[in-house]
Amino acid sequence: MNRIRLLTATLFLATTTLAQQPAPIETGWDGSVPLLRAQSTWRQDVARGDATARRGVFPVGNGRVFTHMGLGDSANTMGAITGPRYQTSEAWAPDGQFGSLTLELHGASGPVELPTQRVRRTRVANFVITEDRSDTLALRTVTFAPDGLELLRWIEVEAFAASPALSLRVRAPNFAAEDGALLAEHGRGRRAAHARLVLHAGEIDSRGAFTQIPALEAGDRWHGALSVRTATDQAGLAARDSDPADLLARARAFATAATRTTRAVEYDTDHVRLRDLLADWRINLDVLRCAESGLIVPMVHRRSVSIRDNAGAMLAMLRYGMHAEAKATLEYLEAATRLLGEVPREVPLDLDVSTAPARDTVDWRTMRVPAAELPSWVILQHYWYWRATRDTELIDAHWPLLDVCLKRQRRTSEDLMPFEGSEPYLDALAAVPDLPEDTGLVPPASTLRPAAHSLASSTMMMLATQAMGDLVTARIRLRGGDTPATNPYQQRMFKMMQQIESHYWLEDAHRFAPAISTVSDSPWREVIANANLMPLWIGWTFPTGEKSRENLRSTLSRLWREGARIGTTPTVGHTTGDLQGMLLVALTERNGTRRMDALDALLELAEPAGEWAELYDPSGRPCARRDAGRPNRMRPGESGLNLDAILYATTGIRQACMPSWDMRDIRMKLRLPNGATQFSMRGHQKDGRRLAVRFERQTHMMTEAEIEENRGLDPDKQRDPNVPHSRIHFVAELLEGTPEQGYYDVAIDVGGTMFVRYLSHDVTDEHDFRRIDERIFFESDTEQFLPGGEFETPRTSGATRTPAANATVLLVTNRTRAVEMLGPLRSRTTVLDSSQPYAVEELRPLLLTKDGELAHERLLLDWGHDKAPAAAWARSPAWRSALQSFESAGGLVIQPRFLGGGRGGRLRLGPDVRSIPLRFTAESPCRAVLRVGADRALTLRLDGEEIGQHERGGAAPDGSAILVELARGAHTIEVVPTDPGPGTAFVRLTDPRGFPIAGID
Repeated sequence: MNRIRLLTATLFLATTTLAQQPAPIETGWDGSVPLLRAQSTWRQDVARGDATARRGVFPVGNGRVFTHMGLGDSANTMGAITGPRYQTSEAWAPDGQFGSLTLELHGASGPVELPTQRVRRTRVANFVITEDRSDTLALRTVTFAPDGLELLRWIEVEAFAASPALSLRVRAPNFAAEDGALLAEHGRGRRAAHARLVLHAGEIDSRGAFTQIPALEAGDRWHGALSVRTATDQAGLAARDSDPADLLARARAFATAATRTTRAVEYDTDHVRLRDLLADWRINLDVLRCAESGLIVPMVHRRSVSIRDNAGAMLAMLRYGMHAEAKATLEYLEAATRLLGEVPREVPLDLDVSTAPARDTVDWRTMRVPAAELPSWVILQHYWYWRATRDTELIDAHWPLLDVCLKRQRRTSEDLMPFEGSEPYLDALAAVPDLPEDTGLVPPASTLRPAAHSLASSTMMMLATQAMGDLVTARIRLRGGDTPATNPYQQRMFKMMQQIESHYWLEDAHRFAPAISTVSDSPWREVIANANLMPLWIGWTFPTGEKSRENLRSTLSRLWREGARIGTTPTVGHTTGDLQGMLLVALTERNGTRRMDALDALLELAEPAGEWAELYDPSGRPCARRDAGRPNRMRPGESGLNLDAILYATTGIRQACMPSWDMRDIRMKLRLPNGATQFSMRGHQKDGRRLAVRFERQTHMMTEAEIEENRGLDPDKQRDPNVPHSRIHFVAELLEGTPEQGYYDVAIDVGGTMFVRYLSHDVTDEHDFRRIDERIFFESDTEQFLPGGEFETPRTSGATRTPAANATVLLVTNRTRAVEMLGPLRSRTTVLDSSQPYAVEELRPLLLTKDGELAHERLLLDWGHDKAPAAAWARSPAWRSALQSFESAGGLVIQPRFLGGGRGGRLRLGPDVRSIPLRFTAESPCRAVLRVGADRALTLRLDGEEIGQHERGGAAPDGSAILVELARGAHTIEVVPTDPGPGTAFVRLTDPRGFPIAGID
């Protein structure tokens, strides 16, 4: 068996290594710029017409000018051409400032077909190489962006057979001929941008720029050059031409500078794709970093940065030792907060933060702060930075911001937190076009702001509170004070933890509920992957008992699964781009056996260029939420989180640090990815100390000493001395950092075996503490969390739905207002939150008993107006059949009735609408409640007499209530807008409990 396993592992490694060696693109520059041969294994090989979802983004940029290749019609297409700054006149800018540019070869009969498309990039410097080719011709480019405001491109045409004269044409729709030049402009005022396209030896006609290529013999090569120069005004555009020789000289200088650059952290492994991924992303971070703001920007397609995006970027920068860059992002966001007077959800890149009011002049008590989640991100990002650098001075300077972010979040008296409202995983659910009808296990795809308390927000708030406790202590020490005996932040954190466990833990399901409905006060029983994995990802590893392990095991048993890749819910395979990274962190934290299978799935999910997108469909390809043809790709937030997860899975060193944990000692879990035999990192810094770590697998026969030791073991623990065995050899060194007690305690977990050692800069008579050097026989982890085998979609959530005691009414709604209107009837009503996931089988007992008797007399469906039914079960044939059975048994189904309006009772208040008459008839005299909801102020008249006002609120029903007396006969309610602008209104007549009144039509 051992021999079979060894051969299998060797074959896998050999197969993987061969598969990871794609053919490079060779250019005529290779001899002059040898770096061009060092091409990454993350590459793209497609044919013209292949789906965009299978393509990747290969960026070129320097913080001021930017473009990318890989997504266009041709391999050489430069997309989203940008300059002289990364900020565009709008935040959503998939075309950048100047659109795209494509090179084409034309013959006498038109364009030359070049169906094969290849894209490569180099590992050390930001060169992107493309090739469009046929059997007879190849068009190659090398694109780069040296310091300055221009994009440079070297062009090569090679003939494989004799070729007649051709022309090289530039197709750039956003550039227009003007005074013999190709020019483009974008935006106005301070965001105005101008560009000039120059093709060496080129001419200009009505179709753009072109140059002639003479007839070529087989093996001949023709070379050209192109540049795109940018400026804030047209006067700043130089007309200088760049010839191939000039570009070659600049490319050599660019490559030389990159080769001489020393990186703070270096990673290496014989897992070639992982090695290249880590090298490529160090370059990508520089490319995506805006020179003006210092922020890492999702350039495809957003030109602004959200607090969430910065979290992933922060983790990546800290992993690469980019501490100055990480600090700059925090300084910009803090200054932007002072300038804007609010903690912003996202910020533009060109704020003049130098004009922000001084910290001591800001009234932080009036600072606007989002209700939840985002302020916790601000605190945690500062905390991660501090744990890496121990830069307490920055924390001290930003303390007013951190303090307001903690204290101004909106939590209940029981420490429950709301949803922020723009959680990406809710977007993932909302992106699902056709939900399955045969099962109802789908959380609220129809709403991005659920009426619920959020497990994720509550957990983040708890960890942010604990982090603030560490930072308070650091500030005291900065001032030379003594560490207090008790820390109120830590005490508060423990109370919050108790509340979270008390409210969210589902004892029967052995997991946390992702949310608690504020409509029905009941927990959501089905899992949502991002919420259920958040506690472990964010660092909450210490719930009481075995809740952390149980939550992970129970959650993963419920999720949609394809191999080692998971979906958002049991029936939704769509995911955010960082979910697989969260899974990898969770499996690593709990020593899961399949963590490296999850790592493989994460690499497989990455696009051809090695980047991750915002949203994915069940096939594992990027999908769009905003623009169906343009998914958000090259996302630094999602990509940064995934890179951090990979490095945590291999080294066991957390960058998303657990507060109060691993601060004075060093903890590692060393694991090799599938197909790798060695991994190393040098220069990684955490808690002010820099480390070098290397570990490798060595396989050979047992030595004489090992055989002798083996004989002394119990028979059931002895190894077979006649076969090779694998060992892990690991070395750890302290490069920088002064241990407070003279040495660091180091705990290194290798395959489940823990080594406790000491590490310092000292050598004693007995020990050299500068280096830990150990070997151990390789053992595999044994903890099972991610199930194997084929996944079967659960048919129900396993929940028991029972009527409330003495209930006669079943109310299905997603509005707390609908519950409040019941008044005394609330005690005899079962409330079902329609935004929660259900299966119809679970709902039948609320309609009919097993004996076919009514479980409730009336069913009030309070939906279909402000929001559509939340899940597929509400539209399924099984639900419609259940309703028919309920009515056949004598049950009464009641739905809100609105006066006038279109679908769902909406009244459209156009800017020119002066009044809307709503006519109805009362069959008998009655007292009624006129309920009005609108996002404009209104005056209400009944039969010509003013009866009340409605103050402007949200575009949802039942914002105001006016008691009216109705005589028998016809009536008219007149809705009169009293403030300008378009809007929406809902108007209905009900009894005091919110039920429709019989006899009013």
